[in-house]
Amino acid sequence: MSSLLYFLFDYLRKCFYIFIADLRENKISSSIENAHSNAILSAHFEMMNKYIICSTGNDYAIKYWDIRKTNECLGCIFNNSHWVWNCKYNKNYPNVLVTSSSSSTVRNIIFNKKEVAGEEEIGNTLDKNFNDYWFIDYCEFEDSVYAVDWLWN
Repeated sequence: MSSLLYFLFDYLRKCFYIFIADLRENKISSSIENAHSNAILSAHFEMMNKYIICSTGNDYAIKYWDIRKTNECLGCIFNNSHWVWNCKYNKNYPNVLVTSSSSSTVRNIIFNKKEVAGEEEIGNTLDKNFNDYWFIDYCEFEDSVYAVDWLWN
């Protein structure tokens, strides 16, 4: 799936959206309404599962979505002390996510994902609750960290 993620704030409805555009058909394939309670700062597709995205925002939250069922969030992590500016999945380890925030922290989040029985399409890349995780913080920065990415070999 060749997709593009983009964000929009509807001033009339006071609503934050994530839109998923299908670049092959040049149309919006789905959208997530009220994805965050404040501005959306980033979103990223999981490398091994084209239906799962992670989003971050000014509400200090990291949220997980299945773009086929956009009416409910799969999971949410609220353990940040300030805005989460960026998120990126690791290409080689799909259960590892790195985030950066205004709290001068870079955080690696490692999910203990289990196979979801009866869902062949999703396979072993999704734990429905996203509750089983641990993280490693790197707090050696003097100022906000606005962007983060993985170094590929």
